[in-house]
Amino acid sequence: DGKDLHTCDGQSQAEAKQKVENFIQSNKAPGIKVASDKKWKKRFKELKEFKDDHDHFVVPSNKGEKLRKLSSWTRNQRLNRSTLSEDRKQMLDGIGFPWKVNKTWEEQYENLVEFKKKNRHFNIPRADCSLYASVRSQRRRYSSITPKQRDMLNEIGFDWIRKERETKEESDYDSKSDDEALVESESEDEVLV
Repeated sequence: DGKDLHTCDGQSQAEAKQKVENFIQSNKAPGIKVASDKKWKKRFKELKEFKDDHDHFVVPSNKGEKLRKLSSWTRNQRLNRSTLSEDRKQMLDGIGFPWKVNKTWEEQYENLVEFKKKNRHFNIPRADCSLYASVRSQRRRYSSITPKQRDMLNEIGFDWIRKERETKEESDYDSKSDDEALVESESEDEVLV
């Protein structure tokens, strides 16, 4: 019938929505912004395109300003899941967005990508204990990592078999069990599995 809907106290829905927005903006923690629908949908579209192109949600934060912003946005969606609207949660769920991620795997993956970029190979020196143990673990546990992780490693040209001859120090390290090797690295949580 063309009439505005009103709340119990006679306010229009638009007035009530504006009051809520004003309240959120005035009571937010410093540095936190409430994303407008237009801006949020723009980032969502970018994430969906990234997912369609790469078949994963590991957005690198070191590949230019656009991806840095998208990486930050995806992290914020996870951190603020409890305050997201149901519509936004459903949109993210609809594209398979993972709410919980093994950040250690992602961080190690990014470290591995950077190492390959700088050195043009995957033969990690023993001195880089954490990354060395992770790469060693990937090579030994090929069948137990997820297909997506395997695809991501294949996408960057990961060498599943070590090509260069090992030094004595690396041979000594390799003779230890995986558990012993992991204890020597920073922590077991940093293994790319």
